[in-house]
Amino acid sequence: MKNRFSIGCRGQSTIEFAFMALFLLPLLALGVFEFGRAIQAKNIVINMSREGTNLVRRSSDDPQNIMNALANTAQPLDMARYGMFYITEVKGMSSGQIEVVTQYKWLSATVSPLPPSKVPVSSCTPGPHDPPGVCTPSSTLNANLTALHLTSGALADGQIAYVTEVFYHYPVIFRNIINYSPQIYSITIF
Repeated sequence: MKNRFSIGCRGQSTIEFAFMALFLLPLLALGVFEFGRAIQAKNIVINMSREGTNLVRRSSDDPQNIMNALANTAQPLDMARYGMFYITEVKGMSSGQIEVVTQYKWLSATVSPLPPSKVPVSSCTPGPHDPPGVCTPSSTLNANLTALHLTSGALADGQIAYVTEVFYHYPVIFRNIINYSPQIYSITIF
């Protein structure tokens, strides 16, 4: 004897899949789109740190002007709202350590909270003759070699190098759906 309900159930799984696909495919597409934006932001941040170090090393322009120029070319990133730059001048010492000479903080950043530099200048207070955003340590302040990804003796005695750090607090487009905002960071030493 034939079951009278089996005739209408043949396409049921296909119809259920079609209804579920209407909801799952857009969510999958949104995830792929957001992941692509995050990769683009990471690439832009890496390129800004490389270019910032290159510019400060090869030009005599003020580091604030360099950081402003980098921020203006960071499209589609909103560096003024979500980003921060630090350019630090370091010098090799005969002991193999690295001394922090001067650190420049980008003045146009409005990100809150302000991410601290990973090059340790916490004991550095701006001097009376330092312009805004510039910190010159009053005593010898050694940089953390691990934070700079360097080994002892990486810089010869008296050799100058520049460290550019770029922070970007990546804003997720779908904040109501995804409660996650990673901080993208890049450091370049030259």
